[in-house]
Amino acid sequence: MGEAIMTRVFRRKRTMTKDETMSWVEEISVAGQPAFCLRNAVGDQVVVLQHGAQILSWMTADGVERLYCTSRLPSEPKPVRGGVPVIFPQFNQRGPDFTLPRHGFARQLRWYRIAPNVAAQAAPAPTPFPGMPGAEPGAVAASAPAPAGCGLPETHVPADMTATEAVPGLHAADLVLALGDGPETHKSWEHAFRLQLRIRLLPQQLDLQLVLDNTGTQSMRFTAALHTYLAVPELPGTTLDGLEGSTRLDTLVQPNRQEAAPGGPLILRGAIDDIYFDVPRPLRLHSAGGALRIGMSGGFVDTVVWNPGPEGAKALADMPDDDWRRMLCVEAACIGRPAEVPPGGRWLAGQQLQVL
Repeated sequence: MGEAIMTRVFRRKRTMTKDETMSWVEEISVAGQPAFCLRNAVGDQVVVLQHGAQILSWMTADGVERLYCTSRLPSEPKPVRGGVPVIFPQFNQRGPDFTLPRHGFARQLRWYRIAPNVAAQAAPAPTPFPGMPGAEPGAVAASAPAPAGCGLPETHVPADMTATEAVPGLHAADLVLALGDGPETHKSWEHAFRLQLRIRLLPQQLDLQLVLDNTGTQSMRFTAALHTYLAVPELPGTTLDGLEGSTRLDTLVQPNRQEAAPGGPLILRGAIDDIYFDVPRPLRLHSAGGALRIGMSGGFVDTVVWNPGPEGAKALADMPDDDWRRMLCVEAACIGRPAEVPPGGRWLAGQQLQVL
């Protein structure tokens, strides 16, 4: 899908900024919707919709698309089947607030670009929705180039990043999108908050960090996830290593069955909808296209593995029937123990994807 997006869907380049490290952010249009294209100096790039802050494409410099995205893109602002949807403040319909819409509201709303130096600051007092500090709708921040390392502040360098990954480099490119509370969010959730998606693009690597600031006067509880759709050449025979030691919940059986995750690699064959609680280590995805390391950090301690299988794909209007063979969701999540953030508190969670 990455090549199709690049050649068919990108329409008009409106503005472009370039920083001193030779990375670029372009404002583009994807199927008529505003989006950003982030590129680093070696040629890796990411495409992100402004609606929902949804990443649609991660293409490495070798021209390989690393994320799955459907060819059936919507013509109006709505979540897309594929990429990396942001799930907040509820995963599926698993609470803790069961009155919230399925998968929450973050993926349903328009986000705003902010300067990385603003993103690194503590959250200010709530501002009128939908404006965010230091941002305007679709605007390119006019501030000076962000200092190296702004995408993942020194106060939260994920423990499972290697030493070379944690060192700021000249080939990093950063983009930060933010969402605040307001009338739309208050329809289903009363809390005041600021939510950021921090995107850092490194050679052969994509680092994502979700940051939640409680700007209100009440504690808040929520679940969240990065619903990452990974591209695979052929699902049957693909394996996922690193789940042993966690607790598996199979949601395809009724009643749901919870048990210790089996040892050895998970071999994918078709439909699957598993939640793995307390995953103790980074994962490795092995497919005909190579290997991918999948790390989690901060508040993301659970992993969801999902594929609709042949029959499930036929029931999805936004997915071609045979596309189940070309994707696997490996989601970084906080589900088993909802996060709780006190007034003025901050919650951070990340997912790191690295081509091996």
